[in-house]
Amino acid sequence: MRCKWLEGAALIKKLIGEGIASASMNSDLDFDTVALIVPEFGWEAQNEQRTPEALVLEAAFGDLEAPPILRPPVVTVMGHVDHGKTTLLDSIRSAKVAAGEAVGSLSTSVLIP
Repeated sequence: MRCKWLEGAALIKKLIGEGIASASMNSDLDFDTVALIVPEFGWEAQNEQRTPEALVLEAAFGDLEAPPILRPPVVTVMGHVDHGKTTLLDSIRSAKVAAGEAVGSLSTSVLIP
């Protein structure tokens, strides 16, 4: 089956022609509106509602019944150079990485045990 492309402008023009004056590329459309419009472009609308649990099972991989693996959190500290990020991490870890740095250098591989 060949994929059909639809230009956004053509869809918006049709929606406005059907009385949806506020139609834009970012408009949310309900199923009834979609079902009314898409046959004119050669498509058929199908309403499929799935529960959140079904969506999780569909997207999940691996053994969902396995016990969770406890891991330490990943901490990301973002900011401009020389604004105290390393000093903050040193305070949390009781370390002195910042004391050995030249002003303006970038700290890499700073790990929190």
